[in-house]
Amino acid sequence: MFFSLVSGQVDVKEFESKIGTTAASFLKIGVGPRALAMGEAFVAAADGPSAAFWNPAGLGRMRGTTISASTTDWIMDLRLHSAVASTKLQGPGVVAFSVNTLQMDEIEVTTLRSPDGDGTYASASDVMIGLSYARPLTDVFVVGVTGKWIYNNVANETASATAIDIGTLFSPGWRGIRIGMSLTNFGTKMRLDGRDLNAEHDVDPLLGLDEPAKSRLRTRDWDLPTAFRLGMAINVVETSNLLWTATADAIHATDNVERANFGSEITIGQVKLRAGGGVNYDQMKLGFGGGVTQKLGGRNVTIDYAAVTLSPFDLIQSIAFTVGL
Repeated sequence: MFFSLVSGQVDVKEFESKIGTTAASFLKIGVGPRALAMGEAFVAAADGPSAAFWNPAGLGRMRGTTISASTTDWIMDLRLHSAVASTKLQGPGVVAFSVNTLQMDEIEVTTLRSPDGDGTYASASDVMIGLSYARPLTDVFVVGVTGKWIYNNVANETASATAIDIGTLFSPGWRGIRIGMSLTNFGTKMRLDGRDLNAEHDVDPLLGLDEPAKSRLRTRDWDLPTAFRLGMAINVVETSNLLWTATADAIHATDNVERANFGSEITIGQVKLRAGGGVNYDQMKLGFGGGVTQKLGGRNVTIDYAAVTLSPFDLIQSIAFTVGL
């Protein structure tokens, strides 16, 4: 079913590349330092608030109420901010509300007539707002779904779309093995519209007898970056003092080639150390980081940090704060 949904959004043509042919590319940026440090091999390891962005089924076994916020210093002075609030319902299931935004500073507008700037400024931003629900169907199987609204703003043009994420998590129990699957960003198309599309058009400028006619530029629809992930997590070492978890993901995206991610997380008491990377990327991609959990005022407070090398760009850094209420 997952593969059928994914292939339904792909216009299959022999030798045709789909790289760079989708809108809302910010949805492809990894959310949360834990996932980034583990090389984004996270679909089966997602078991905290950030699961809302990776595999909504990972929310299904959470307890109580949790609030998490993260920020990532992305490339080219872009900043990715995200927040999730989740709570266990009285009945079976967990519900979560999530927000993900990509922001950039304003830049001066330049034109052919004013190559040094015309005195005005423009910016661009992206927003995703999601509502997730997850619940265990059996002792070993959890399902989750996220409905989300996506909004894009570029100068005076805007576009919006709706999409869903579907995820499952299977945990048979042996060595803590977990098998996760997720289909993300399956939804409607996006089309930019705004006042900058208004224009004047002279049918025959050489003749010079007619007045320029009022016209409007027409933009086209663009697909969302739909992706299918299949992953596994397993406890390689499990003792009273040490837990070492290894993860691996395979990703099939409608706008890119097939890729694979690998990650590792070592837990020693309340401290976690993480590392990971990916293969078949254009740039070398390696992540590392860690986290620590402490009780403050009777509540568990977790701080996570990640750094990712993405050549030839500068080091990407991400930090998150999570509070269990």
